[in-house]
Amino acid sequence: MTTTQLIGDLVARAVVIAVFLTISGLMQWTQHRYIATIIELMTQSLLIAFYCYEYKTAAACIDT
Repeated sequence: MTTTQLIGDLVARAVVIAVFLTISGLMQWTQHRYIATIIELMTQSLLIAFYCYEYKTAAACIDT
């Protein structure tokens, strides 16, 4: 993995975490139970997707 690809993956990781934290913060303001459930489903799906592909970047950092 080249340095440019590694930096791109690290930036993508930071963006995913920032989006996850932002959406999670929205749940504090939501008073409606069904909207909070939908937001929670979205954030959990995003987190699971992040964990599925995070190993690629972690393995690239070790190999470099």
